[in-house]
Amino acid sequence: MKQDYLITQHKKRDRKKAAVLKALDTVTTNITEACKISGVERRMYYIWRQDDPDFRLKCDEILEKEIDWVENELKNQIASGNTTATIFYLKCKAKHRGYIDHQIDVNVTTPLQINYIIPKDTDQ
Repeated sequence: MKQDYLITQHKKRDRKKAAVLKALDTVTTNITEACKISGVERRMYYIWRQDDPDFRLKCDEILEKEIDWVENELKNQIASGNTTATIFYLKCKAKHRGYIDHQIDVNVTTPLQINYIIPKDTDQ
């Protein structure tokens, strides 16, 4: 009896995992939305990711597929002449060639003095 209950619970869990994976793959890669669609608490998604290496691998593959799609869209934007997309790509992928934002640290060691010039009232 207890054995049957456990088997039923495992089957329910496996169906819910499959529903989350299907939602991630076909509807949205937003984890919160995929969980809502599947009727699964977001917290359970992360528990399954932690405890089930096969589930984690499948999720990662789906999320990587989306990144591939976005990279292709970015390349399409670059091909169409979008300068912002080109700069973004170079900042991400060509850092080794110097395409990075430089941050300059300024260390002020002397006090800063600000002088205000107050105009005289000319109506008097």
